[in-house]
Amino acid sequence: MIQKVTEIFEKVRAATGLVGGAAVLIRNGKAETCYFGYSDREAGLPISEKTYFDIASCTKSFTAMTAALAVDKGWFDWDTPVKRYLPEFGVADPELSEKITVRDLLSHRTGLPRHDFIDNLQIPDRDEVCGRYRFLAATEPYRQAYQYCNQMYVYFGYVLEHITGRSYEEWLMEDLAKGAGLGIRVRSVPGCMEGLEHAKPYRTNGKEACRVQYSLCPSEAPDGSVRARIGDLEKWVRLMSTGARELISDTQYQQLLKKNIQTGPVPEGKEPAFYTMGWRTTRRGGKQLYHHSGDMKGFNAMMGFLPGEDSGFAVVVNTNGTRAHEMVSEYLMDLLCGTQLADTDSAIAAWQQDRVQYDDRRQRMEALPFAEGVAAGVYEHPGYGLCTVTVEDGKAFLQYGVMRYQLRQGDGELTGYWKSPLVAEDYDAITVRKDGDGLLLNAGENSLWLPFKKVN
Repeated sequence: MIQKVTEIFEKVRAATGLVGGAAVLIRNGKAETCYFGYSDREAGLPISEKTYFDIASCTKSFTAMTAALAVDKGWFDWDTPVKRYLPEFGVADPELSEKITVRDLLSHRTGLPRHDFIDNLQIPDRDEVCGRYRFLAATEPYRQAYQYCNQMYVYFGYVLEHITGRSYEEWLMEDLAKGAGLGIRVRSVPGCMEGLEHAKPYRTNGKEACRVQYSLCPSEAPDGSVRARIGDLEKWVRLMSTGARELISDTQYQQLLKKNIQTGPVPEGKEPAFYTMGWRTTRRGGKQLYHHSGDMKGFNAMMGFLPGEDSGFAVVVNTNGTRAHEMVSEYLMDLLCGTQLADTDSAIAAWQQDRVQYDDRRQRMEALPFAEGVAAGVYEHPGYGLCTVTVEDGKAFLQYGVMRYQLRQGDGELTGYWKSPLVAEDYDAITVRKDGDGLLLNAGENSLWLPFKKVN
């Protein structure tokens, strides 16, 4: 396993500039671990068993476990509407607000889509940011569609704190981490990495890796803040594989494995996939595999397990955008499930083709003329807050939180184009329409057009 994983990492490094990573495979209680590349390329510091990685949305399985701990202690149950415990809880639709349960929040079936655009405000206080969530809208009927929504995990952290009187971080670090013997850290705790080795974050530009900044907003901790060594993740997937008896009752363990909603259409020849709480699951090679991935600025991760077999895997890398975590994970999942071994060369070729299309879109946006005749002003949405349009030397810009978009003239509407100051090939785009005196914004992550009214 170690030789093959090293070969995959090396192929991805040659194609994308991958800086470093680690992987572990556990089969029937026996573990093999592979370390590759550098935690700090500039300092020449290699990845080791001491290296912490951000695991991004793999955090969600830890957050779901904090919920199971609280249910075991009698604070709430999975299927009672949250509003009965916490009257101030709610979203934009009052009827939907009366229905949503903890299980709904943690299984992405509330009807709310991604609202990640609001994260650009980087509000550090969880109470404040969750106050804004009360104005977030759904795009699908309740429990009728799977829609991944980071904000509902953050909202659960708020719910946990306000029902139990203890912070999400206390539940995570005192009840979960200590109970399971894990050395994990959470980035919302100041000084949590003092004296510890932490992999530096990088991102590929399509050919080589560039250093980027950490994502550090503490309010968002429940959706993606855990930092872990590969050994911590080995313990975690083994614990999940063997029943989590160190932490919770068998009743709550079974609830964490329950298939709550199908995640989408079933491709021909494939098994249906479901979301539980903090895990995705599908049958692979006749085995029921649970897994989750993570994606954030500078890092990618993936981990999974087979219930009852003391078997699982974890992969972490400190170079975002390379898909190394997916390619290595596919190989490890094949080993665990006895399926046909993944073709890394084909996966790299597909990544390269996607990268060409990504760069083509950037070049098309850069060729658009700057918008003319756009009115400067301040605009407000009740949940998303303020955005500001300014005109400088005849060029219009839209500022929202930490993002400053160039407004360029598209076909009948405006394109807001942001270019990364750290990785020149990286960009982000929104679409803007005039709406009387106001603006409609679409961030491209869902079908919602966000109405911003002019206030100044």
